[in-house]
Amino acid sequence: MPQLTSVNIISNLSDYVMLLKKLTSLLLEIDKEDPDRDMAMVPTVSLEYGTIKMLLHTKSTEQNLVLQTVFDLQHGLGILKDMYCLNPKASREISKLISESNVNAAIPWDTHGKQINLSSDVINYLEISDRIAQQAYLCASGDDYHPGYFSSTVIKDGAITLEQINRHNSRSIDHKRDYHMRDLKITIPLQPIHGESPFCDFRIGDMMIEFSDTSSEQNRTCGKRIVHKIEEEAAKFGSV
Repeated sequence: MPQLTSVNIISNLSDYVMLLKKLTSLLLEIDKEDPDRDMAMVPTVSLEYGTIKMLLHTKSTEQNLVLQTVFDLQHGLGILKDMYCLNPKASREISKLISESNVNAAIPWDTHGKQINLSSDVINYLEISDRIAQQAYLCASGDDYHPGYFSSTVIKDGAITLEQINRHNSRSIDHKRDYHMRDLKITIPLQPIHGESPFCDFRIGDMMIEFSDTSSEQNRTCGKRIVHKIEEEAAKFGSV
């Protein structure tokens, strides 16, 4: 599979977002029979390398998992590999709805992208994010991200979160002076922020960036490239 842009990845994940909405409606309808059930659920769709997850947990705590489905990307398709449903009565209906969403419970992964309902601002933020993340793509050991330039892409709580994490050799006792501990996290709200936004290390418009690099001294070149690019993009954005 060719390297994908974040815009393309979000486009593909939109199929899963829509499917999760249908699953949520189905569960809410079934759970009406249980007066003790916490009806407020938080949906999450994520991609980590070749694994896509759809999650539902109660709003009160993420520990209370209501639904989890796991898909593997194989030959351009998202193939259902695992499913957990807290309500055993709903499991059969959930499985049926997933199967009916596409042949053999597979959702096509379109590498050419498709039309998506994102604002021009969000698309711009995603493109900026890719340019920042590309500074560390294949930059050092542990930087072989796929299918895009990030370790994970998450759609949750009205925002897109992109993370690029490198922990190469960080747990090895044989590499106490040669390890990577680099974290890049970018949060892009799907709607404009009104009022005070959370703390972050860098801001580009409404896009919030957190970055840390405590890698061994000789392994901080990639991190410096990331910071330089963030500053460059921030200056460019502010001058538009």
